[in-house]
Amino acid sequence: MLSFNGKLSGILRKKGQMNKHHQRVTGAFFTPKIWVDEAHKEIEKSLGENWKDEWVVWDCCCGTANLTRDYKFKELYLSTLEQGDINDIKAAGYNSEAKEIFQYDFLSECPIKDALLPEDRSGISKVPWELQNAFKEGKKILFLINPPYGAAGSGLGKKGKTGVQYSSVHSEMKNNGVGSCRSQLYAQFLYKVFLLQKKFPNAKVGLGLFSPPSYLNYPSYSELRKKWTNTFSFISGFSFLSKSFSEVKSKFEICFSLWTKKEVSSREQKYYSKLKETTSEGILTIGSKQFSAAENESCLYWTKRDSQSFNKVECVPLSSALNTRPKCRGRISEGYVGYMRHEGKNNVIGGKRGTYLLSSIYASGMGFAILPKNILKSLSYFAAMKLTKIVWWNGDDPYFVPNTSHPDYPQWNNDAIVYSLFHGSSQQSSLRRVDYKGKKWDVKNEFFFMSKEEMQKLAEEYDYRDMIRDLVDEKDRYVYKVLEETNLSPDAQEVLDEARELIRISIEERESFAKENPDKHLQAWDAGWTQIKHLLKKHHLEQYNNFVKLYKKFEERMREGVYKFGFIKNTFTTGKENENE
Repeated sequence: MLSFNGKLSGILRKKGQMNKHHQRVTGAFFTPKIWVDEAHKEIEKSLGENWKDEWVVWDCCCGTANLTRDYKFKELYLSTLEQGDINDIKAAGYNSEAKEIFQYDFLSECPIKDALLPEDRSGISKVPWELQNAFKEGKKILFLINPPYGAAGSGLGKKGKTGVQYSSVHSEMKNNGVGSCRSQLYAQFLYKVFLLQKKFPNAKVGLGLFSPPSYLNYPSYSELRKKWTNTFSFISGFSFLSKSFSEVKSKFEICFSLWTKKEVSSREQKYYSKLKETTSEGILTIGSKQFSAAENESCLYWTKRDSQSFNKVECVPLSSALNTRPKCRGRISEGYVGYMRHEGKNNVIGGKRGTYLLSSIYASGMGFAILPKNILKSLSYFAAMKLTKIVWWNGDDPYFVPNTSHPDYPQWNNDAIVYSLFHGSSQQSSLRRVDYKGKKWDVKNEFFFMSKEEMQKLAEEYDYRDMIRDLVDEKDRYVYKVLEETNLSPDAQEVLDEARELIRISIEERESFAKENPDKHLQAWDAGWTQIKHLLKKHHLEQYNNFVKLYKKFEERMREGVYKFGFIKNTFTTGKENENE
């Protein structure tokens, strides 16, 4: 973890900037009192009214003691990385009853399970003796923590987060094949708690944890999850919106979960979390969420693994449907029919932001090629991402490989082709004579959905000579040929037919509109929907609006497939309950 020298800490603290700087760099957030109180209520329901007297409590990343300062404990230990925080706790008189309040880097010591004690291999040799003895004597020890959520290169941080993940625990996780989740700091805290329970099997270790719920269902947490759930039993949990934390602008789910040592082997557990929101009258439970810890492959990797061909070809790099980046390098798998721009976040938020379809490679290379061998997977994944309605409690939910053996899946996948053609994030385009590497290039739209023959007739009927010339030596595009051999549902076919009719009725204005708007490249016979709709909105607005209504109705029918086929495996139930009643 990142540490600060005393001088810097003092300067930042005097300016009132320490907390903001620390949050930004390490991903640490300071827990609001309303959710601290709710966590204490949750623990009391499960461990009994006297849990503060019966359990040794250790907040090993206490910050300024937000989780404990308003309560009294029989045997409490507070530790944190920053000596300045320790000074603040003592100066304010928080938890004056605590046995020890001390500076300690929880991730710097890693217990080695099979090593005989010498004490320095216990993983807690640098903590107070009384706390060490609590483990050795087999006491009940509850970790009550809100650890940092930082990971190298992850969403909240910028350059300042580079390197925050490295620690002794990180190395131990790597050596034991725990997986890529080791770069997430709160995963390291989980692993250290797991190792301490293994090191001191006579102790009864528990955990009250504030964190994102990724460890419950992300494939990247699979190995950690197996170790954790084989050792601990899930007791209860609740979730709330991250914006409750100070300085957090992004919206994601925070889950408080309570775990205790698993006493006997049991069948696979189910993990439920109550969904809670704050109102003017207090906390309202609006439903519940069941996490699925299925170990299916992520939908992103399932789609990407067929996105490569042995040979690469040059292509024009794009930053959007109509904008090129000629200074970027354009290299893509041979035989490509499109490109999915994707930031690599295989979750609901990632699918909504920064994911779209292009006719050529994205300028920064973020994403993957769409080839004939993975086009149905790609459009299935794209449709699932765009069909998911985002709410605060599902933004972090991952996408899994769908149940392709479901009898209704093939038809849904066929219809996803049509859905992908007309979504707002469908940015396939056809460009003519754009500059790249000192030459003029054409970008062709392999997602065009009408035949060359029909477009030829339309161009000739209206004597659109630029389009007639553009059609010379051309052939039908890939998606049109696929659609000719694909059985569509009635509503998908209706959407496709209406889109084709709009192209037919707009051909009369196309030449004049193209001359007025040369940046739209509408002389290209295979211009994409994202180009054509500019003309439709100007000259055929009523018909275009009718098409949008038709598409939205089709979209609502398609939406059920996201959960039906298991793209998202977590389930939700609704039902309001006032916690104050």
